[in-house]
Amino acid sequence: MQQSLLFLVALCAGAFFPSLASTQECAWECEVDGLCTPTEDDGCIATTAEHCENAECCSLEGRCSFRQQACYLLSSRDCARSNDCLKYGYCTLSNGECICASSDDCARSSFCLQDGRCHFQDEECIVGSDEDCARSRACLEEGACHLVDGRCAPGNDEDCRKTRACLEFGFCSFADGACTALSDADCQRSRACQDNGSCTRAGAFCMVASDQDCARAQGCLRDGRCTYDGGICKVGPNDCQQLCSAEGRCVVEFGAMSCVAGSDDDCKNASICKQRGACTVFDGVCVPRDEDACAASLDCAHKGACALVRAEGTPNAKAELICAPTSDKHCIRSELCRKHDLCCVVFSEDGPICSDCSPSGSDPTR
Repeated sequence: MQQSLLFLVALCAGAFFPSLASTQECAWECEVDGLCTPTEDDGCIATTAEHCENAECCSLEGRCSFRQQACYLLSSRDCARSNDCLKYGYCTLSNGECICASSDDCARSSFCLQDGRCHFQDEECIVGSDEDCARSRACLEEGACHLVDGRCAPGNDEDCRKTRACLEFGFCSFADGACTALSDADCQRSRACQDNGSCTRAGAFCMVASDQDCARAQGCLRDGRCTYDGGICKVGPNDCQQLCSAEGRCVVEFGAMSCVAGSDDDCKNASICKQRGACTVFDGVCVPRDEDACAASLDCAHKGACALVRAEGTPNAKAELICAPTSDKHCIRSELCRKHDLCCVVFSEDGPICSDCSPSGSDPTR
């Protein structure tokens, strides 16, 4: 009797719960072909439109329509859902397959977006006009804004000056069918000049060639890399003087790529100590480490930044501590309170600041 009961339980379990092997097999079939529902004979079928629309067969092959327990390619709408429509313009159903059949199909494709091949002719997508080129990424990136001999190409200096290549690398002049650097002026327009001193034309490229190039770059102002040395800008023997007086960064770092603070004395003699209370060296920079230094700083008198607090979530998080107001009395004694009625401490994304005393206090000086 007990054995018969166990047999019936096992039989019912098999009837109501598919086998584990069948479930695992359908998980793969579901992802690839939309066949998500196990059958009694260990097969897998599609049972909803969503099964087909969410499967790889829809995006890869256009088999997005649910019919007779499977997924099929049945219409141009199915083709339009496929990756091949977006890539190649194969958006129209013809004789059971997706093809490119019109300029509308071409306009959907990456050929149009990237290269300006937006016009349908002789069963392929081609460049049909200057307008096709002007809308393309190739125009923005390479200056290829005009139809030339069946393709998009630069046609003048104006095309080149619109490009990222001009902005980034100085390729701002048209020559021999392409955008290139033809003068130092081209190079000096570029971010490469501003960032690392590549301000002089050498051949078709912009290079660092002199101390003058380095002096133009942000690296000179930011890190003291103002001296030309072997094709790059480095910190020269006298390049840390300005950073030393302002930020206490008086020492040439190993490798000559930056000026750093070498001692507490460097910090205490710098403007940053008097202004911000940053009078202690930490990891090559001057930072606040002393409550008295915060209280004696100009930022305490001007902005109420009189106490030493943690800088979590602020731009100074590397330093761990900053000078900031921690009570209304710090703000009340500050210039911000006297001149702008910013007399209450509030907590902003940049840390504690003095603001107005309304519930939604704001800082109009920011």
